[in-house]
Amino acid sequence: MSKRTISGLRFTGPVLVEPMRTDGGTPCEFMLQSNYAKRNMKRLNRHGRGPFCHFKTRGLPHVRGVYALAVDDEVVYAGKAADLASRWSSQGYGAISPANCFVGGQSTNCA
Repeated sequence: MSKRTISGLRFTGPVLVEPMRTDGGTPCEFMLQSNYAKRNMKRLNRHGRGPFCHFKTRGLPHVRGVYALAVDDEVVYAGKAADLASRWSSQGYGAISPANCFVGGQSTNCA
């Protein structure tokens, strides 16, 4: 894995975040809000409208670390994780929980 500097900080990577796709290559879209049992009792938060996608990553180690998401070499999000591979797995950021789409959920997990 290569080393890369983003906003003056040195990172190992990049690691591609790849959306799951249909057989035709189009990203699969999901509207998760309807799966939430309390959907009629709460409002959507500012990031909760969707549509959303599931995605996968390859090559992330099971280590504590800091990560940054960059678009055209500009950091758009940064965070830390106790386990990078788990954070970005299908049990972490790789899939959005319907509850996070609504007020009271973690809205940044569906942005």
